[in-house]
Amino acid sequence: MKVLVSVVIPIYNVEVYLRKCVDSVINQTLKDIEIILVDDGATDNSGSICDEYALIDSRIKVIHKVNGGLSDARNAGLELATAKYVSFIDSDDWVEPDFIEKLYNGCVQNRAEIACCGRIYQYESYNYTKYTLDKETEYTETEAIKHMLKGDTMDIASWDKMYERRLFDKYKFPKGEIHEDMAIMFDVFLEINRCTHVASPLYHYRQREQSITKQKFSARSLVIVKNIKHAKALLHDKVELTKTVDAYYYRMIKNLCVVFFNSQDNTGFKDEFVSLKKELTSNLFEILSNKELRLTDKLSILSVISPFYVQIKKAYTSVRRKNK
Repeated sequence: MKVLVSVVIPIYNVEVYLRKCVDSVINQTLKDIEIILVDDGATDNSGSICDEYALIDSRIKVIHKVNGGLSDARNAGLELATAKYVSFIDSDDWVEPDFIEKLYNGCVQNRAEIACCGRIYQYESYNYTKYTLDKETEYTETEAIKHMLKGDTMDIASWDKMYERRLFDKYKFPKGEIHEDMAIMFDVFLEINRCTHVASPLYHYRQREQSITKQKFSARSLVIVKNIKHAKALLHDKVELTKTVDAYYYRMIKNLCVVFFNSQDNTGFKDEFVSLKKELTSNLFEILSNKELRLTDKLSILSVISPFYVQIKKAYTSVRRKNK
């Protein structure tokens, strides 16, 4: 059997969800794949479940390693991957039976280095689809990056896509960082000529009960600032992307400010927060005149930099509750 696609699944303490994930990959319509289960030092029964699956399917390879985080696990899986194409699936998610086949065909038939698909946001009591299209669509490198920046038909997540594996010879996921995809995905997309969007929703993205109001602002959160500044510097020379990059940059800064406001524990980061607000305030004219920013984004930014943000948020929350 010639292995056409390597599927890398990083795993850490997900015994409740793991079987659904692995079963969805084992039962793919495209059979010529290898499945790399990376046990990232799990302390539950996840590692044993991986070994159990390796005994019943010869396509499965298992790595047991010391915990190093999601990025480190993905990198370990890449080291073992042998196929021309690679896809990443998070171990609490699952995929449609033709996920691999459609993305593989999207790459091969269109000579695209990357293929992506729509996704299903999977909550306990409901779900909804996002990033679906009416028909298969081809993007140039610049078009794909623009869509990622806008977040309209795709975003920077690494897990609902397929790639030529060689793209990760140069770029590795940064160990120990949150939002690790943000650190390298723009670099990766700059290496391609073409990206195919296969239109269908094929990836089930499980939503666990953790809203933004429960997030903790920490030193790790500030890594996002480094990564968005990297993206801005990387892409800003592309004239057709300048305004879109700026819009993305200011949206992300605003989002960090919101996380700070809503964090249960933001002690020790007031100076960093003041710096983020200053970034928005000092560029307010540019923000308000940027046509790539929606009116809702601009209003949200204005509320964040306002000294009355807390009162505005309370009033907004109250109105929403009354209208439900």
